[in-house]
Amino acid sequence: MRMRKLNSWMNIISFSALVILLLAPQGLVAQGDEDPLKRYAETGCSLQGDFLEFFETRGGLEVFGYPLTEPFWQGGIQVQYFQKARLESHPDNPPPYQVQLGLLADELNYRNPPQPRQQPDSSNRHYFPETGHTVSLAFLRFFREQGGIDIFGCPVTEMYYEEGRIVQYFQRMKMAWYPTDSASPVHIEDLGEIYLRTLAERFPPESNCDGHSFLHGEQAAQLDVVISIRHSVLEKGADTQTVSILVTDGKRAPLPKARVVITLRNAAGATLIKLDNLFTDERGFLRISSIPVQGVGTGENVTVEVIAAYGGMSVVGSDVFLVW
Repeated sequence: MRMRKLNSWMNIISFSALVILLLAPQGLVAQGDEDPLKRYAETGCSLQGDFLEFFETRGGLEVFGYPLTEPFWQGGIQVQYFQKARLESHPDNPPPYQVQLGLLADELNYRNPPQPRQQPDSSNRHYFPETGHTVSLAFLRFFREQGGIDIFGCPVTEMYYEEGRIVQYFQRMKMAWYPTDSASPVHIEDLGEIYLRTLAERFPPESNCDGHSFLHGEQAAQLDVVISIRHSVLEKGADTQTVSILVTDGKRAPLPKARVVITLRNAAGATLIKLDNLFTDERGFLRISSIPVQGVGTGENVTVEVIAAYGGMSVVGSDVFLVW
């Protein structure tokens, strides 16, 4: 009899436990389990916890680029650097402001003096009295579509030409205009990487990914660049050339997001055109069409010089075509 009562109580306890498990909210993490972790082979860095959630819900690679450091403490707060931004942890803030983006452009002194309002605000232009600058046209549309002030902060410059490209700096990020990219001509530039290289002394060893520092180029043992020119002989009057680039590591694996600079020089070595702030796609590939070729005489060679950089390393390659 006593054994039957014991079995009955055991059955009740087991059934109750099963009911509790079935009624428990979905998605709970068992005590002691770590947050999901995502690692990027491109830089050897990982994402976890609130930083991972913020990254994945605010635009991912397109907005932030790859992580370049592990989380570490800087100025009394936990931070993590990406190609295009810095994430900061502020756990005492109310949601959704517990993760914020660092004011990189301000810290790098890109802020220009405020300008007076020139025209009334409209659908194509907006003046920010907080900083005294205006965002217009495609930059304004991109600003609104990608998260506005929460992601970019306020503008700290007007639009202007920088190294042959239209750019505009915001408190947290930098936009640039790429007219050859018909699908998405507004790009977010690598302001996080610029900060990382400019202020290298601020980064302790614990910020390194997989024991390697992005700053010292230890992520890739070797870079290779392959250049393909569409017209080895360019007819006089055609005036445009197409150049394709493939960037790989020492094992011939493609390197996405490698930075590329293409320079065309005449036979005397003078620069005809320079295209910078270009990046390879997920296949390590880049193609630039309709590159203008002007001021070259019949029978003259044009040298295509390519500089590719990735993980702190760089490689230079060149090829030649003839104008006839």
